[in-house]
Amino acid sequence: MKVVVLAPRGATAVDAIRATGDVETIGWAPSGSDVVVRRPAPWAAGLQRRLGSGIPVRILLRFLGADDATQFARAVASDPSAQRVLASADLVVAAEEDATYAAWRAARSSSRPRAVYGFAAARAILESGSEETS
Repeated sequence: MKVVVLAPRGATAVDAIRATGDVETIGWAPSGSDVVVRRPAPWAAGLQRRLGSGIPVRILLRFLGADDATQFARAVASDPSAQRVLASADLVVAAEEDATYAAWRAARSSSRPRAVYGFAAARAILESGSEETS
């Protein structure tokens, strides 16, 4: 089973599932990922630092497309090598919160891999041998 781990900041626990199959990681530079996508625009990071992290600010940033999850999802969608890796995936793992939007978008793609959040969920699927899509 081909597993793709989406980890913007780098997946340190990926070894927990690497032994179970073909695993590739996608993340921002310099995350040490197999496929590296461009970091978010500097204006978005600056805006996040200036406004803080309260719930109304997070909603505003999502609306503007300046939050890390949206920036990462856009970077993955616009990178041809990341798209090739996702197209061959059977299972997409969102390793951190900022990867969930990109994983959701991948699960809605034409290849329709199963998408989960976290390594525990991925390990459970890999150990059970389940390949059904959700």
